[in-house]
Amino acid sequence: TGAAGGFGAKLIRYAFIQGARHFIITTRNPKVEEVMRQFAYIIKDAGTAVKVVVADTSNREDIKKMLDVARAAQPPCKAIYHLA
Repeated sequence: TGAAGGFGAKLIRYAFIQGARHFIITTRNPKVEEVMRQFAYIIKDAGTAVKVVVADTSNREDIKKMLDVARAAQPPCKAIYHLA
């Protein structure tokens, strides 16, 4: 969570440079297209998968939605960073 903000975006960039190629980006911003544009440099790389989940970590149902997406991820989710 908080990935679309300053530190979150930097962490995603660092992970990408280090070889990470599968991302689940959570944000409260309902404008998914804006978030996807912010990470266009990742998305255009072959073999990279990016999912954006609109969620508010103060909402129990949103947390469940985020965890469901993470549980279904292939390859399995290895790390979660809460940066909000």
